[in-house]
Amino acid sequence: MIARVHSATVVGMQVLAVVVEVDIAKKGFPQLKIVGLPGKSVEEAKERVRTALVNANYDIPARRIIVNLAPADVPKQSSRFDVPIAVGILAAQRIVPRELLRDSLFIGEISLNGEVNAVNSVLPIIDFAQKHGYKRIFVPFNNCSEAAFVHGDIAIYGMQSLAEIIKFSQGIVQLSPVDTAQLEVRVRKTNQQ
Repeated sequence: MIARVHSATVVGMQVLAVVVEVDIAKKGFPQLKIVGLPGKSVEEAKERVRTALVNANYDIPARRIIVNLAPADVPKQSSRFDVPIAVGILAAQRIVPRELLRDSLFIGEISLNGEVNAVNSVLPIIDFAQKHGYKRIFVPFNNCSEAAFVHGDIAIYGMQSLAEIIKFSQGIVQLSPVDTAQLEVRVRKTNQQ
């Protein structure tokens, strides 16, 4: 069964939706293949994701795994697809519940030890997610201060590691959304002094 994870990319001044589709075939030579006009940094995600999953004590199955970044005609040039690719592989194995994926958008780079690293263009992507009806967006923890500037109905979660994402999705740990009201109070107090 195909797992679908929502993400986004920035092309020029425009944010575009990207759906990361992951299929783990029952037959075929074991490999991880990324299609859909991936750039060099996205191609390199294969090794980052594979190593991060192993270091988080999750194995990539010894099967043919196809990752499609749709739409195929839009270039994908950023490591921000690492997290959605990893989450898609885990969802295809039913480790991450697919219910979490329906109204969520994921972005973030994964280090080899499974930590989630900050990425560029978080603010416009959060704005895009909010305007397109997503209920949740998962961003790198180190992007939370930037993410907190977006006000509205979207819940923004800061991720520190791949293991944290997995445990949150399974209900093992609780994550609180970024508190934009706290940031607003701090900004207001600073401006009033």
